Amino acid sequence: MKEPKWWLDTESLQGSDFAMSTAFSALMRKVFIWMALALVITGVTAYGVATTPSLLIAIVTNKALFWGLIIAELALVFAVSGLSLATATLLFVLYSVVNGATLSVIFLAYSMPAIIQTFFITAGTFGVMALVGYTTKTDLTSLGKLLFMALI
Repeated sequence: MKEPKWWLDTESLQGSDFAMSTAFSALMRKVFIWMALALVITGVTAYGVATTPSLLIAIVTNKALFWGLIIAELALVFAVSGLSLATATLLFVLYSVVNGATLSVIFLAYSMPAIIQTFFITAGTFGVMALVGYTTKTDLTSLGKLLFMALI
């Protein structure tokens, strides 16, 4: 916490920090819940499309449909900003469904156990990182460049 200026009341500064911390915690909980929901919607959609041969064949054989799905994903990402909460929520769910349809083709390339294992490893890593980010008091921003280098 920064040192308060002499013209600020220390108690009110601590109160606002507490209120901001509480609001941030509530926001992060909602963000992680929405991301988990999107992951479930995407996974269920991908599995549903992959187990429906006519849909899967349509996506794989029709380049216009496949590219349309990819362009729709990008358009939805750009469209979500600046909209009302209800509209943004609907577009977010629609994005998850379109993303699932696009990702359904991985079922053609990989076995079901490999997909399930990768899904749970990824979801587990996301959950652990969310827990670390939620419970740590340290600013982790400085690790971004280092972790990006490690990723590459």
